[in-house]
Amino acid sequence: GPTENFLWEMPQVSGAVGADVGQSSHGATAVGSNLVIFGGVSRSGKYSNAMAVLATSSLIWSQPVLLPGVSVSPRAYPTLLFDDESNHLIIFGGLGRLRNSGNYQQSDYKADLHRLALVICHEQHD
Repeated sequence: GPTENFLWEMPQVSGAVGADVGQSSHGATAVGSNLVIFGGVSRSGKYSNAMAVLATSSLIWSQPVLLPGVSVSPRAYPTLLFDDESNHLIIFGGLGRLRNSGNYQQSDYKADLHRLALVICHEQHD
Protein backbone atom coordinates (compact mmCIF):
# COMPACT_ATOMS: atom_id res chain seq x y z
CA GLY A 1 0.00 0.00 0.00
CA PRO A 2 0.94 3.66 -0.17
CA THR A 3 3.38 5.07 2.36
CA GLU A 4 2.57 8.33 4.12
CA ASN A 5 5.34 10.75 4.96
CA PHE A 6 5.12 13.36 7.70
CA LEU A 7 7.30 16.43 8.11
CA TRP A 8 7.73 18.21 11.44
CA GLU A 9 7.81 21.99 11.26
CA MET A 10 8.17 24.85 13.75
CA PRO A 11 5.43 27.34 12.89
CA GLN A 12 5.74 30.99 13.85
CA VAL A 13 3.57 31.81 16.88
CA SER A 14 2.76 35.17 18.42
CA GLY A 15 1.12 36.56 21.53
CA ALA A 16 2.53 36.68 25.01
CA VAL A 17 2.23 34.85 28.30
CA GLY A 18 3.70 35.72 31.69
CA ALA A 19 6.98 34.36 32.98
CA ASP A 20 4.98 32.38 35.57
CA VAL A 21 3.56 30.02 32.92
CA GLY A 22 5.09 26.54 33.03
CA GLN A 23 7.65 26.08 30.28
CA SER A 24 8.06 22.38 31.05
CA SER A 25 6.34 19.62 33.02
CA HIS A 26 2.90 21.19 32.49
CA GLY A 27 -0.42 19.51 31.79
CA ALA A 28 -2.18 20.09 28.47
CA THR A 29 -5.54 19.40 26.89
CA ALA A 30 -7.59 20.47 23.87
CA VAL A 31 -10.55 22.80 24.40
CA GLY A 32 -12.20 23.03 21.01
CA SER A 33 -9.46 24.15 18.64
CA ASN A 34 -7.39 25.60 21.49
CA LEU A 35 -4.49 24.04 23.37
CA VAL A 36 -4.67 24.79 27.12
CA ILE A 37 -1.63 24.31 29.35
CA PHE A 38 -1.63 24.51 33.14
CA GLY A 39 0.99 24.30 35.86
CA GLY A 40 4.48 23.00 35.25
CA VAL A 41 7.83 24.58 35.98
CA SER A 42 8.34 28.26 35.08
CA ARG A 43 11.45 29.81 33.56
CA SER A 44 12.65 30.69 37.07
CA GLY A 45 12.42 27.03 38.14
CA LYS A 46 9.37 27.46 40.37
CA TYR A 47 6.22 25.36 40.25
CA SER A 48 3.38 27.16 38.50
CA ASN A 49 -0.38 27.34 38.75
CA ALA A 50 -0.72 29.64 35.75
CA MET A 51 -2.62 28.84 32.57
CA ALA A 52 -1.97 29.70 28.93
CA VAL A 53 -3.99 29.12 25.76
CA LEU A 54 -2.78 28.64 22.19
CA ALA A 55 -5.42 29.33 19.54
CA THR A 56 -4.34 26.71 17.03
CA SER A 57 -6.15 28.37 14.12
CA SER A 58 -4.20 31.64 14.48
CA LEU A 59 -1.17 30.35 16.45
CA ILE A 60 -1.57 33.14 19.03
CA TRP A 61 -0.76 32.55 22.71
CA SER A 62 -2.77 34.28 25.44
CA GLN A 63 -3.06 34.06 29.19
CA PRO A 64 -6.62 34.00 30.54
CA VAL A 65 -7.66 35.97 33.58
CA LEU A 66 -8.65 33.62 36.40
CA LEU A 67 -11.36 35.12 38.57
CA PRO A 68 -10.79 35.29 42.35
CA GLY A 69 -11.86 32.29 44.36
CA VAL A 70 -10.45 28.90 45.20
CA SER A 71 -7.12 28.46 43.43
CA VAL A 72 -5.19 25.35 42.51
CA SER A 73 -1.81 25.03 44.19
CA PRO A 74 1.29 25.25 41.98
CA ARG A 75 2.29 21.85 40.57
CA ALA A 76 4.20 19.99 37.88
CA TYR A 77 2.84 17.08 35.84
CA PRO A 78 -0.90 17.65 36.43
CA THR A 79 -3.46 15.72 34.42
CA LEU A 80 -5.93 17.92 32.51
CA LEU A 81 -9.21 16.98 30.88
CA PHE A 82 -11.88 19.18 29.32
CA ASP A 83 -15.47 18.04 29.83
CA ASP A 84 -17.37 19.63 26.95
CA GLU A 85 -20.77 18.63 28.39
CA SER A 86 -20.29 20.71 31.55
CA ASN A 87 -17.79 23.20 30.03
CA HIS A 88 -15.34 22.48 32.87
CA LEU A 89 -11.60 22.03 32.81
CA ILE A 90 -10.70 19.26 35.25
CA ILE A 91 -7.28 19.31 36.91
CA PHE A 92 -6.08 16.27 38.81
CA GLY A 93 -2.95 15.47 40.78
CA GLY A 94 0.58 16.44 39.96
CA LEU A 95 3.69 17.07 41.98
CA GLY A 96 4.10 20.07 44.30
CA ARG A 97 6.36 21.22 47.11
CA LEU A 98 5.55 21.21 50.79
CA ARG A 99 5.34 24.71 52.21
CA ASN A 100 8.47 25.92 53.99
CA SER A 101 10.31 22.87 52.73
CA GLY A 102 12.29 21.73 49.75
CA ASN A 103 10.64 18.31 49.92
CA TYR A 104 8.39 17.10 47.15
CA GLN A 105 4.88 15.87 47.77
CA GLN A 106 2.40 13.90 45.78
CA SER A 107 -1.10 15.10 46.39
CA ASP A 108 -3.81 13.10 48.08
CA TYR A 109 -5.70 11.83 45.06
CA LYS A 110 -9.06 11.89 46.86
CA ALA A 111 -8.81 15.58 47.72
CA ASP A 112 -6.94 16.91 44.71
CA LEU A 113 -9.56 17.16 41.99
CA HIS A 114 -10.37 20.68 40.78
CA ARG A 115 -13.00 21.91 38.29
CA LEU A 116 -12.71 25.25 36.55
CA ALA A 117 -15.77 26.59 34.73
CA LEU A 118 -14.73 28.14 31.42
CA VAL A 119 -16.59 31.34 30.60
CA ILE A 120 -15.81 33.43 27.56
CA CYS A 121 -15.85 37.16 28.34
CA HIS A 122 -15.47 39.63 25.52
CA GLU A 123 -13.66 42.85 26.29
CA GLN A 124 -15.51 46.05 25.58
CA HIS A 125 -13.51 48.94 24.21
CA ASP A 126 -14.81 52.49 24.60
